[in-house]
Amino acid sequence: MRTVEIWHDQDAPNPMDNDGSWKLYSFSTRHVNFKHPDEFRGIGFTRKLQVGTAFLLSYYEHGNCVWSLRNEGPQCQWDSVRTAGILVWEESPSNMGAKTLEERAKDARAFLKDYTAYCNGECYGYTITDEQGEIINSCGGYFDLDWIKEEIALYTAGQETKQVGDIQLV
Repeated sequence: MRTVEIWHDQDAPNPMDNDGSWKLYSFSTRHVNFKHPDEFRGIGFTRKLQVGTAFLLSYYEHGNCVWSLRNEGPQCQWDSVRTAGILVWEESPSNMGAKTLEERAKDARAFLKDYTAYCNGECYGYTITDEQGEIINSCGGYFDLDWIKEEIALYTAGQETKQVGDIQLV
């Protein structure tokens, strides 16, 4: 029987360090990635917003936080900021896989999902051991439990498994 342990990864890397080029800047002085909105004025940033190499962001915080493309996330008169930051692609657009505005918005949403998970400490890892307690595979830095399920399935296909930890994989 193989044992699967899911654990919280307190050392998960910031997605801005791994994604390659999306950088999130908050307009709140309470955030470490603060930049004043005036720094993003001008024709260059207007064009970036038009073509999807920059997106205005909304922010919601009530216990946990949620970063989203402007007006897409939770909206509450007390806990939301309609225009709270900007997400900027900081490399050449030719280095971006997505070519259309819709594809770029989808890519930005995926980044924001990971970044929000990171900000909320929703970072995970797993360890799979065999019957003798030897580690078969172990990996951390996941922001999505679905990724972990897929990875674990590669190592446990056809095997009887026992789960350890507080996260239920179905």
